[in-house]
Amino acid sequence: MSLFEGLLDAVSGAESGFIALAFVMPLENLNKLHAGAPEGTTLLQVAQGIYNRGGLKNFWRAWGPVASVVVTEKFGMFFFYSFLLSIYQRVLGGSAGFWPNLAIGYAADLFRLPFTYPVELTAVAVQASAPGTSMGSIARSAISKKGLAGLYAGWTSYFGFAVRPAIQQTIYDQLKARVLPGGGELAFATAFGFGAIGRFFAMMIAYPCEAGSSVSVYVYVCPCLASSPLARALSLCP
Repeated sequence: MSLFEGLLDAVSGAESGFIALAFVMPLENLNKLHAGAPEGTTLLQVAQGIYNRGGLKNFWRAWGPVASVVVTEKFGMFFFYSFLLSIYQRVLGGSAGFWPNLAIGYAADLFRLPFTYPVELTAVAVQASAPGTSMGSIARSAISKKGLAGLYAGWTSYFGFAVRPAIQQTIYDQLKARVLPGGGELAFATAFGFGAIGRFFAMMIAYPCEAGSSVSVYVYVCPCLASSPLARALSLCP
């Protein structure tokens, strides 16, 4: 795989992630807020709290910052995945099996962090702040308090987060290799189905790691989520 092909994969991944966000953002917000809510809180309670604070549009709160996260995250993940996979193929030859594919996916998600983590941290902080707060103001505040290191606070949580995309990508690639052993492109419906299967099993396997990591990131940017009552947690930080 050439560098140009890797860039095409990265752009394609970023584009598909942006489009998918419009449909999955309400579920992503529910998942993240539920992970950071007090113990015993149900998804229905979290959903009701979101709705009570701004109606249906509140499920898409902070669309712009979240979209910037998705685009940079997907681009970085696919770029480094393609780059590391090409190195593997040049050195060892042939296609990567299940375990090498999993290791490459995990490493790719970690390799992108120096470039994409500040975007994600500031976007999460915007979601956990009063309406009107910008990513720029969050970044300036973090830098003024801790320097550039402030933009990477809590980054170790990604040792848990990186498990899911690695598993998802591996399952997708293994299914694609079985259907198209000689290479080629999948039909849209098939690719969508394989992606959904990969995401489902990745969530089932990696959820314990991801739930703990979600709490770690949210407690850093919004300490009120760690111990406050549900009403304050769902109102996000003042």
